[in-house]
Amino acid sequence: MKVAIVSGLTRRHVIGKGNALPWRQIKDDLPNFKQLTENKTVIMGLNTYLSIGKPLPDRINIIISREPAEIEGCVVCTSIPEALARAREYGKDTFIIGGASIYEQMLPLVNTMHLSFIKKDYPGDKYFPKFSKAEWQQTAEKEFDEFTFVTLERKK
Repeated sequence: MKVAIVSGLTRRHVIGKGNALPWRQIKDDLPNFKQLTENKTVIMGLNTYLSIGKPLPDRINIIISREPAEIEGCVVCTSIPEALARAREYGKDTFIIGGASIYEQMLPLVNTMHLSFIKKDYPGDKYFPKFSKAEWQQTAEKEFDEFTFVTLERKK
């Protein structure tokens, strides 16, 4: 099982504003995300789930919440280790999809990041964690009109 981060962010690392994506209107971002994560496992924090409003279809949805809860169509875990253990049970590639706190805690644990660098600057109140570019090697890049999608692998 491979565990990777997937996120959209501006060059200033903005990932959200008011618990929503500031760039929802970018036409290729969500289809690109769907293609990458479909039939896989996604792990997200509760606020990210609430911003989406429902389980993502055709994926195993794991939500990390401090408070145990029942959320239809989702597996709820109270910690990152529990969420990763549950993801391993499914044996599918797993994608960490937010939010900021989950990214920050998961960053040291992953070896791959799939990042959509949004070309336009958007204001926001949530940021992707800073990371040392020297620790990562770009292994793929695809240009879209409004963003550049890159894959980064942690250097050995």
